[in-house]
Parts: sequence; C-alpha cells; structure tokens
Amino acid sequence: MYRELLTHPKLRKFMRSSGLSRNEAAGTLFSVWAWGVDNAERNGMILEADRRDIADVISAGSGLSDGVKPSKVVDSMVESGWIDELDGHLYLHDWDEWQEMYYRFIDKREKDTARKRRAREAEKEAAGLPPPSPPAPPPPVPPPSSEEERAEEPRDKSKKATKPKPEKKKYGDFVSMTEEEYGKLVSEYGQEAAKRMVEILNNYKGATGKPYKSDYLAILNWVVKRIKEESPTLIRPKPSETSASGHDGSPVPEEWRNFRRGEA
Repeated sequence: MYRELLTHPKLRKFMRSSGLSRNEAAGTLFSVWAWGVDNAERNGMILEADRRDIADVISAGSGLSDGVKPSKVVDSMVESGWIDELDGHLYLHDWDEWQEMYYRFIDKREKDTARKRRAREAEKEAAGLPPPSPPAPPPPVPPPSSEEERAEEPRDKSKKATKPKPEKKKYGDFVSMTEEEYGKLVSEYGQEAAKRMVEILNNYKGATGKPYKSDYLAILNWVVKRIKEESPTLIRPKPSETSASGHDGSPVPEEWRNFRRGEA
C-alpha cells in the first residue's frame, strides 16, 4: 500500500498544493488515517471535528518543514481529494474501503488465533495430556418460597401501572420527537433555530443511516453546539417567564403544535 501511495497522482497534487515533500505528504496521510480509526464513522464522516482539529492532528503527528502551516496542509488535502466536504461535514475519502480491509485483517487474525489454539490442544491430546476442562456450570438457583413470591407481587403490579410513553411526531423524514420536546427547543432557542436543528439532524441521519434512541437528546448533545458555531444569529434570546412555555408547566403554544416540516 505504501508503494502504491508514493506513485499515486493525488499524492503529487497534494505535494504541489501543500509544499510538502513526498515523505512528508505520505506521513501526513498516515497520521490522519490512524486518527480516523477512532474518530470517523464507517462511511468516513469525521465526528465532531472541523479543519482546525485535523490541523492539530497533523501538527502533532508528523514533522513538517519549517514555515509549512498545518491549516494550509488541511486545505490542500481537501483540494486534492483526500478529504471530502459535504453538507458542512468532513469525510475521509474512500474510508469505507479502507475500513473493509481493516476488518478483514482483524477477522483473519482472530481465525488464525483460534486455529493455533486448536492445534495446541490436538498436540496435547496426542501426547496423552487431557484437554482443558470446560468451566463448571453455575449452581442451580433454588425456587422462591411462598413468602418471596408474595413479596414480588406488588412490584409486578407496579410495573403494570406504568404510564404509556408520549407519542412522537415526525418533524422530518428521519427525525421524530414529542410535541413537548419540540416545544422546549422552540422555547429555548426560537422557532427558526429549532427548524434548522431538525434539518441538520435529518440530513445527518439520512446520509449515514445512524439511529438514535432519542432525536431530542441528540440535538441537545451536538446539534445545538453546531448551530451556535455556524449560525449564532438564528438563536433568539430566551423569552420572559410570562411567555415561556414547556419549562414552567404552561401549555405549548398552538403554532408549535400545528408545526409541520416545511411550514413557516
């Protein structure tokens, strides 16, 4: 792979635009790929990182010539096609293919380990040594007494009395949450910001197929931060307590309840 990389046309383009030598350019790529194993999805999307984060990786992981700026190197990686930029996200180019090769290597190593273990056991058996004994089964659990059964009854009844979960509504092709959750987003950040948050998460889930147990918590976890960085003017000041809803127990305004994707 290293030999193929050194003769790749994209490497020459990367070298010319960044001002790096051949070895510096190759070392930079390997540093970013090694970092991507823990920081990129299977489709190559880099999680919670921008060009500045990649510049930090390059600065720490490879020895650059004096005067070469890591930020310029990142721009050159995008320009030469080693990093793709789509819908505000950065992707390691053809990362799914590299990952496939990596997992094939891991599978082969595990199979080799199992094969060697079976070979050692066969050698011991041929030499008259007994194979390792399987682990002892756990002791049987005694049946509960009548008193224990009666003690369990109230807990079973309490489980049956649990309230049903509130119904979720779709606010995008891939985003759903309860009216109360959406009302909290509107109350806290404004309707335009809430619509943009839903749009960002909807595009991300549609592109990657990644599910979330709670789209509302996913928005609070990382989408709000992205809005504050990219479009801080979308977030309006928090309304006064008399007009706030969702936090002080007052009902969600009717315009939020009737909100549908695409409506103003």
